[in-house]
Amino acid sequence: MVEDFNNFHRKWLDSNPITVHTIMNNFVNAYTIVDSGCLIYGLISKKFAKKASLARIPLPHSKLVISIKGSSASVIEAVKVKIDIDGHVEKAWFYILGGDDEFDLILGRPWINKYNVRLAPIKKSLYISSSGIQVRSKENKKPYLRPKSIGALAMSA
Repeated sequence: MVEDFNNFHRKWLDSNPITVHTIMNNFVNAYTIVDSGCLIYGLISKKFAKKASLARIPLPHSKLVISIKGSSASVIEAVKVKIDIDGHVEKAWFYILGGDDEFDLILGRPWINKYNVRLAPIKKSLYISSSGIQVRSKENKKPYLRPKSIGALAMSA
């Protein structure tokens, strides 16, 4: 019985989240989780918004959200950014969430619904149907803060 549990546990009970690297405003990389349990379109960590110098606006009314770790927080700011996930590009508004710095950006269920995203955990990937783009999960590998530039010399080599 214990061996059966251990086999099941090893294979199914714990899993890495589906994470992708997102380029924001053509300038900065964000460590992003795609979370079907998040009922908000998207959240950016306050620490990341500050580090990336993103222009923020105050919300007319605060919004109470529950973070990934289960704690509640009041959201009082939002930011509009351009995001690029392996060629899927969009401009959108995101709430800024303080206190949860495990991920730079969280894309939630409304984002998944808008772009008809199909999660494929076994394949460690997601498919953005509206763009026809398949993205492999980065499996907890954080990106460099700044995207690596590709020069003309590197392209001709």
